[in-house]
Amino acid sequence: MKRTVCAAGILIAAAVAAAAAGMKSAAALARRGDYAAARREAAADTARLKGEDLRKAHLFLAGLETDETRAESLYRRVLAAGSSREAAEAAIELAKIAYARGEYRGTIELLSADHGERASAAADEAGYFRALALRQVGERARARAEFSRVTRGEYGAWSLVALAEIEMEEGRVPEAIALYERASKTSAHPVARFGLGECYERSGAADRALETYRALAKDLPRSLEAARAVEKVTLLSRAKEARSRDSGQGGGERGGARGSAGSAAPTADRYTIQFGAFGSRANALASARRIEGVVPAVRVESVEMDGRIWHRVRAGVYESRQTAERDLARVREALGVSGAVVPLK
Repeated sequence: MKRTVCAAGILIAAAVAAAAAGMKSAAALARRGDYAAARREAAADTARLKGEDLRKAHLFLAGLETDETRAESLYRRVLAAGSSREAAEAAIELAKIAYARGEYRGTIELLSADHGERASAAADEAGYFRALALRQVGERARARAEFSRVTRGEYGAWSLVALAEIEMEEGRVPEAIALYERASKTSAHPVARFGLGECYERSGAADRALETYRALAKDLPRSLEAARAVEKVTLLSRAKEARSRDSGQGGGERGGARGSAGSAAPTADRYTIQFGAFGSRANALASARRIEGVVPAVRVESVEMDGRIWHRVRAGVYESRQTAERDLARVREALGVSGAVVPLK
């Protein structure tokens, strides 16, 4: 079974660990993006490794693996070797696979067991996924407690969003607003700002919701939430016009409202080039730097899908697929980097 995690998503930390384990050649190949060669080199190296070095090698190989079954087998070998920091990392990766399959109880079990000491970032990652799984099985109170303990980095940002969603589900709109406002100052800000607009709508503050959606569409026109924000602007503006007509105030707001929606043009029938989705932001930034200067508007977008944070490397905003395909061909020719033209939604 193919993994949804692409081979390009290998963590830089795994490459560093591989180099430390004596697999410098394999690590160098991975950094250059030659993952097939890195896999072959690393597999050959494992025959001479033992103990911690072998655990690091198996983690490295699993990160490069595109076949889910083989990756899972490698992670389980690390777990079977006994408690260690590598075992703790392997448990997190196995939990992600279980979560993607909908095996939420299995996810909780893997992340609750003591497989070894976790680095602080790994502890945050484990807590975040455990909280996601608890939420899926309806244990909302435990999920809230877990999310509240994850306070650092990107998982801390997405935990704020999850906490805001829980507050909304339970009808505590002021609490949700406070959490979304905090999250809007983090890397999760496009999602948080859209959620903030929905909170204002639900609380009856239509004008404030309209202002929030307009600002989101204007400030972040290339985000996934921009098109949704434009739709909200259109709907809320029409509702406002209808209220004005009903109250006998005329259509004085009509032109302004339409102008605001139009100034943040919808992304329908527009395209961008995607050069991969990475589990590590550092890897995504490294990939983005490679293609800067060859195509315009290179960017890294962070999104949450299937309970995991992905960092997508994208370039350009094109009015036609043909123009985007031409730029993609230039990148392939200049750098040998593959990608795909995708519609902006």
